[in-house]
Amino acid sequence: MIRRSALDSVAFEHPDERGRLCFFDESLRQSEDIEMWLRLALLGRVRFEGIAPALTEYRIGGGGLSSQVVRQYQSWLGVVERVERHAAGFVASHVNRARAYQLRYLARRAVQLGDHGMALTLIRESLASSRRPLLEEPVKALVPIAAALAGRLLGPDRFARLAGLAAGGRMGA
Repeated sequence: MIRRSALDSVAFEHPDERGRLCFFDESLRQSEDIEMWLRLALLGRVRFEGIAPALTEYRIGGGGLSSQVVRQYQSWLGVVERVERHAAGFVASHVNRARAYQLRYLARRAVQLGDHGMALTLIRESLASSRRPLLEEPVKALVPIAAALAGRLLGPDRFARLAGLAAGGRMGA
């Protein structure tokens, strides 16, 4: 839940439609929500609270936006660029760690999609950006590494089939 006044505090005029207020930057096709949350935190001075336990599940379909790993990363880089415009110090302080977490997340997606090569590349880039996620959440960091290495041993076809089964059988290989 979010107060309307919080959204109003970070609304902006659509660049092409005069008079139309926006909360999400629609040019960030896959990361518009991340950018809005950051804008709320940095400009709207909003406090966030979590609710336990998790109330939703996240399903990945082979043709959905979340399956487009490279495009997701490009969109995330667009968020960083936009946030840097109004909070350069914040970005400088946090971008390497945030990049490491984002790349780790995308490596998990690549594993679920059956692409162990992409997963290994993303894991290497994540660790090069920051080792903090590995220290802060070792299990979450080590599971995609182990899965991607298993993919190397199994070969692409068997790994993709196994990844599809692990994702609930919703993804064919």
